[in-house]
Amino acid sequence: MNPAPCTRCLSPVEPVKQPSRCLRPDLCRSCRKLAAATRYRQSENGRATRARCQARYVQSDKGRAVQARFFQSEKGRAALARYRESDKCRATKARCWARRRQLGEYRLYQAQYQARYRKTDKGRAQMARCWALRRGREANAIVLEYVDRETIFVLDGGLCHLCDVPVEAGAFEVDHVIPIAVEPIEAQFNCAVAHKSCNRRKGARTVGLSPSARARWQERRPEHLAALDQHLARHAA
Repeated sequence: MNPAPCTRCLSPVEPVKQPSRCLRPDLCRSCRKLAAATRYRQSENGRATRARCQARYVQSDKGRAVQARFFQSEKGRAALARYRESDKCRATKARCWARRRQLGEYRLYQAQYQARYRKTDKGRAQMARCWALRRGREANAIVLEYVDRETIFVLDGGLCHLCDVPVEAGAFEVDHVIPIAVEPIEAQFNCAVAHKSCNRRKGARTVGLSPSARARWQERRPEHLAALDQHLARHAA
């Protein structure tokens, strides 16, 4: 009598020594092994074992190298972007922040992050912008806007508006043509490049622009020159 074929691969089914303990007597020996391995992988113990193995692999040098190559590829970058926009990522971040608050690490982490951010170019620019706006608010400035030092330096061509001598890029001051003490104006049309010594010598006096500085402003900053002349005329009246 020929044995019944396997229901999966149609190969002959070998006799089983203990049929009562065999879960799939209709399968051959190799198919029974595959079915047992599948059941183990789907069980809680199998999932936990697989998670531990994956965690050890990710922490190894080979796993880190494979992960780095994957995230540098287009597919990896797209997967990372999708994960950051997913609800799972938001929930994970929320749990991490809640844990830091419970452990008292939130303020320490925030201080470390701010210290690192202040050392970057973007952080230094933002700090300078905040300090300039705060100084204008404290002086109750009539016109309040952010003044970028580098922009003023480029517009003035690196020349002092008081002595018409070139100024070093890292050693100059932004002078208010109409001093803050006379009329609080924190705006680009009221700022010009000046030496530190020239700015100290001028003090809180309204000197105005020299003829050569006025010619430069007419060429490079005509809108600023018109706004400045309007405020100077009103101040003189």
